[in-house]
Amino acid sequence: MCRGALAKLLLRALGIEVASHVIRVGHVELDRTAAWEEIAAVASATRCLSCVDAATEARMKEEVEEVSRTGDTVGGVFEVVVHGVPPAWALRQLGRAPRRLLACR
Repeated sequence: MCRGALAKLLLRALGIEVASHVIRVGHVELDRTAAWEEIAAVASATRCLSCVDAATEARMKEEVEEVSRTGDTVGGVFEVVVHGVPPAWALRQLGRAPRRLLACR
Protein backbone atom coordinates (compact mmCIF):
# COMPACT_ATOMS: atom_id res chain seq x y z
CA MET A 1 0.00 0.00 0.00
CA CYS A 2 1.23 3.49 -0.80
CA ARG A 3 2.51 5.46 2.20
CA GLY A 4 0.28 8.42 1.35
CA ALA A 5 -2.84 6.25 1.27
CA LEU A 6 -1.88 4.67 4.58
CA ALA A 7 -1.30 8.11 6.12
CA LYS A 8 -4.73 9.28 4.90
CA LEU A 9 -6.36 6.21 6.51
CA LEU A 10 -4.60 6.87 9.81
CA LEU A 11 -5.58 10.54 9.73
CA ARG A 12 -9.18 9.64 8.89
CA ALA A 13 -9.27 7.44 12.02
CA LEU A 14 -8.40 10.61 13.98
CA GLY A 15 -11.17 12.59 12.24
CA ILE A 16 -8.75 14.42 9.93
CA GLU A 17 -9.35 14.50 6.17
CA VAL A 18 -7.08 15.55 3.31
CA ALA A 19 -8.31 16.56 -0.16
CA SER A 20 -7.04 18.59 -3.10
CA HIS A 21 -8.47 20.52 -6.03
CA VAL A 22 -7.15 22.39 -9.06
CA ILE A 23 -7.18 26.18 -8.72
CA ARG A 24 -5.31 27.23 -11.88
CA VAL A 25 -4.37 25.82 -15.29
CA GLY A 26 -2.36 28.13 -17.51
CA HIS A 27 -4.05 31.52 -17.43
CA VAL A 28 -7.41 30.20 -16.17
CA GLU A 29 -7.84 30.53 -12.42
CA LEU A 30 -10.60 29.84 -9.90
CA ASP A 31 -11.68 33.31 -8.79
CA ARG A 32 -13.14 32.42 -5.40
CA THR A 33 -12.34 30.53 -2.23
CA ALA A 34 -13.71 27.00 -2.19
CA ALA A 35 -15.56 25.59 0.82
CA TRP A 36 -14.38 22.32 2.36
CA GLU A 37 -17.58 20.55 1.30
CA GLU A 38 -16.95 21.47 -2.36
CA ILE A 39 -13.33 20.35 -2.21
CA ALA A 40 -14.20 17.03 -0.56
CA ALA A 41 -16.94 16.36 -3.12
CA VAL A 42 -14.77 17.10 -6.15
CA ALA A 43 -11.83 15.13 -4.70
CA SER A 44 -13.97 12.02 -4.32
CA ALA A 45 -15.32 12.25 -7.89
CA THR A 46 -13.50 10.77 -10.88
CA ARG A 47 -12.85 13.75 -13.11
CA CYS A 48 -10.09 14.87 -15.43
CA LEU A 49 -9.58 18.16 -13.61
CA SER A 50 -10.82 18.48 -10.06
CA CYS A 51 -12.00 22.09 -9.97
CA VAL A 52 -14.90 22.98 -7.68
CA ASP A 53 -16.46 25.31 -10.26
CA ALA A 54 -17.80 23.56 -13.39
CA ALA A 55 -17.56 26.67 -15.62
CA THR A 56 -13.97 27.32 -14.57
CA GLU A 57 -13.10 23.66 -15.08
CA ALA A 58 -14.51 23.83 -18.63
CA ARG A 59 -12.33 26.88 -19.36
CA MET A 60 -9.33 25.02 -17.90
CA LYS A 61 -9.97 22.10 -20.24
CA GLU A 62 -10.21 24.49 -23.20
CA GLU A 63 -6.84 25.98 -22.18
CA VAL A 64 -5.26 22.51 -22.08
CA GLU A 65 -6.75 21.53 -25.45
CA GLU A 66 -5.66 24.79 -27.10
CA VAL A 67 -2.08 24.47 -25.86
CA SER A 68 -2.02 20.76 -26.69
CA ARG A 69 -2.87 21.50 -30.34
CA THR A 70 0.35 23.49 -30.61
CA GLY A 71 2.35 20.60 -29.16
CA ASP A 72 3.14 22.55 -26.01
CA THR A 73 2.25 21.96 -22.36
CA VAL A 74 0.66 24.14 -19.71
CA GLY A 75 1.32 24.35 -15.99
CA GLY A 76 -1.15 24.41 -13.18
CA VAL A 77 -1.65 24.84 -9.46
CA PHE A 78 -3.55 22.64 -7.07
CA GLU A 79 -4.39 23.25 -3.43
CA VAL A 80 -4.20 20.62 -0.70
CA VAL A 81 -6.56 21.19 2.23
CA VAL A 82 -6.48 19.40 5.58
CA HIS A 83 -9.77 19.46 7.51
CA GLY A 84 -10.45 18.56 11.14
CA VAL A 85 -6.99 19.19 12.60
CA PRO A 86 -7.13 20.14 16.30
CA PRO A 87 -5.68 23.67 16.71
CA ALA A 88 -2.98 22.73 19.25
CA TRP A 89 -1.75 19.87 17.05
CA ALA A 90 -1.67 22.13 14.01
CA LEU A 91 0.45 24.74 15.81
CA ARG A 92 2.90 22.08 17.02
CA GLN A 93 3.24 20.69 13.48
CA LEU A 94 3.76 24.17 12.01
CA GLY A 95 6.72 24.60 14.34
CA ARG A 96 8.27 21.44 12.91
CA ALA A 97 7.51 22.27 9.28
CA PRO A 98 10.75 24.17 8.46
CA ARG A 99 12.87 21.20 9.57
CA ARG A 100 10.76 18.81 7.52
CA LEU A 101 10.99 21.00 4.43
CA LEU A 102 14.77 21.15 4.74
CA ALA A 103 14.90 17.37 5.16
CA CYS A 104 13.08 16.91 1.83
CA ARG A 105 15.98 18.29 -0.24
